[in-house]
Amino acid sequence: MNKLFFMLLKNGFLLLLTYTIYGLLIILSYHANDYNLSFLNNTVVNEYKVIHLLPNLGNYWYIFSMMFKDYYYSFLFLFHCHVFLYPIPLFFRLAKTPLIYLKVMISISLLFQPNITVNDIVYSMLLLAIDYEKTICTIPFAKLLMILLGNLSLFFVTINLWLRKNTGNANYAFFNQLVVFNITAFIIVSSIKFYIRVQTPTEQLEEGKCIVVSKTREKKYNLLNMLKETFA
Repeated sequence: MNKLFFMLLKNGFLLLLTYTIYGLLIILSYHANDYNLSFLNNTVVNEYKVIHLLPNLGNYWYIFSMMFKDYYYSFLFLFHCHVFLYPIPLFFRLAKTPLIYLKVMISISLLFQPNITVNDIVYSMLLLAIDYEKTICTIPFAKLLMILLGNLSLFFVTINLWLRKNTGNANYAFFNQLVVFNITAFIIVSSIKFYIRVQTPTEQLEEGKCIVVSKTREKKYNLLNMLKETFA
């Protein structure tokens, strides 16, 4: 009970410290902008809008450019709402390692924002590469990183051919964007699975491994043994 109390106290202190630093940054920005709160529209409010439907590495620009107007706001709500479903379950599952929880949540928030850039992907990869020696046993991080860098290079080529040279198709850029997005999401999901597996007790991991299915040994058909048993 005391261990659980100290763990919750530590997480609560970390959460309080995060909100305190965030509040201080808002106050400093408020004074730096001549006591004007207009900066909140560009830093906080704008993240929940899909304003710039320009080609980027996220799925927003392509999907919402093809979306029917009748379903636009419902999908807009869905795309933004699903991110808020992750913090609470992951908090209880990764409560023993608050820094890892914070790292995973930053990566998820960077990945699922409307206007994702190369800097966001690089920053999330740097966060997840901190435990590279451990996660290398779970996911082929180096191979995926090479594929990711290759498709990042091709993405800018296809964007240039599509928008400036007018010799390409939007689907070429979408293919590279889809590969980059899926690889980044796969690395994040695999990292979460690795951290959860590390924190799972050994007894719980071994629950499904102790079941032994006994098979009856089939007797070979032997005519001599059958005759002995019959006339014995």
